[in-house]
Amino acid sequence: TGKLVYVRIIQLLLHMVTLVGCIATLGHFLNIPEFYEMSFIPMAVYTAISFILLSAAASLVNCNTGITALFTGKMIGNIMARRLFLRLLLATLAIGYIRILSHRNDWISPELSIAFATSVYIIISLFLIRSTSSKLNAIHRKRLIAEENFRIAVYAAPYALIISDRGGNIITVNECTKLLYGYRKRELIGRNVKTLLPPMLHEDYDAKKREFYDTLRVMKLGFEKQILARKKDGTEFPVEIILTPVRSSYENFMLATVIDITERKKQEEIIRDQLIELQLKNEEMEQFNYISSHDLQEPLRTMSNYIAMVEEDYSEKLDDEVKAHLGAMNNAVERMTHVVRSLLNFGKLGRKRKLSATNCNEIVQEVIADLYDLIQKSEAEVKITCRLPEFYAFKTELRQVFQNLISNAIKFQAGDERPIVKISSEKKGNFYEFSVADNGIGIDPKHHEAVFRIFERLNSEEQYQGHGIGLANCKKITEMHGGKIWVEKNADKGTIFKFTILNLEHE
Repeated sequence: TGKLVYVRIIQLLLHMVTLVGCIATLGHFLNIPEFYEMSFIPMAVYTAISFILLSAAASLVNCNTGITALFTGKMIGNIMARRLFLRLLLATLAIGYIRILSHRNDWISPELSIAFATSVYIIISLFLIRSTSSKLNAIHRKRLIAEENFRIAVYAAPYALIISDRGGNIITVNECTKLLYGYRKRELIGRNVKTLLPPMLHEDYDAKKREFYDTLRVMKLGFEKQILARKKDGTEFPVEIILTPVRSSYENFMLATVIDITERKKQEEIIRDQLIELQLKNEEMEQFNYISSHDLQEPLRTMSNYIAMVEEDYSEKLDDEVKAHLGAMNNAVERMTHVVRSLLNFGKLGRKRKLSATNCNEIVQEVIADLYDLIQKSEAEVKITCRLPEFYAFKTELRQVFQNLISNAIKFQAGDERPIVKISSEKKGNFYEFSVADNGIGIDPKHHEAVFRIFERLNSEEQYQGHGIGLANCKKITEMHGGKIWVEKNADKGTIFKFTILNLEHE
């Protein structure tokens, strides 16, 4: 306090020097010796200007106190003080100069001149006051509107909102805060925010508060590590808190948005339990599928061996009808073996999947090379109509999708028509959409969903070979990639199979 008084005294003396310098300078410019002689050694104009500059510069050293602070501050009052002072100063100088000219040229009597100057000064002062008042009122109206909008937003918010100062003392709360914590508003105003937190979190809150006011950036609490709040009755509940800085012209405040996540936590627990249960069921189903498929292969293998033994040991004793029956039995056993093996492979699909950088152009070229004999035999043409993308995927499984769709497009052809298969892709949002179009026999729209069911066949095995599991595999693989697969009718002839893969960019 003593130092502040000392600074203000020094500043006052400097202002007096500035005033004397200004009076002396005016005396020189207006040729009024009384202004710069002042009953002591006359002050030269350069000396007067030097005094003004030095004293003004020295007073700016402590610009946040005294009269200097009135003109250097950033608040609305300081801004208006600067404007009003400059205008009054100019008006005073102008009126004074006219008064001097009137006195020197004897335009009017001294009494009338004083009355006229006073009246003009009052009128100008009233005009400046009115102008300043209008601007202050406009600013005040805007501030009131802003405060009202802010108040309405705070009180109408669906979450608890708490505004506190740097010391952590609550300034205001909204209606949701009262409902959430069970306090009345007057019970919270002025109390520390720690009232709403369990004691074990008080130290963490102090550390977060210091960090918040040091950085003045939005902070999120409870999104990674669970934090608790405490109601008036002592009940603790999980919350997520967003701390937002509220800046004002004189102080910064903290706006805390408190979200009660009790119900969400309950739902997460239910979902977690369901996922665990589902995972156990899936493991049981996979184990059952594997054991069943493995155990079914053994009797089928035994039947096949016995059929072979009968044909080999009793071939001379068997007539043609018995041999035909044995052949039919053997074919049925082979088909059943293929079905069991397909079922086993379907159950294993994706169990050892590995996400890796995948170039779809290379995959399709490899599939075309593997299907070389089928393509040559059917004289098929497989076209890639655009550059296929690169991204992260389950490479082995994705390759199986292309292989199934391309081989089906070649296999399901009408008559002797040459198969033409067109492969393309298009980026759509967060997905890549692939298209495999053919000119084959097509699929009736009423079967567009049924074709993806396991062991679903639309054509007899005598017409087209297969076990009805390829498209089911494709559906499972695309869903593993976060996508889906569907069928569309080709505008010209045939079928278009489309599927999407989640876009994981290849860096």
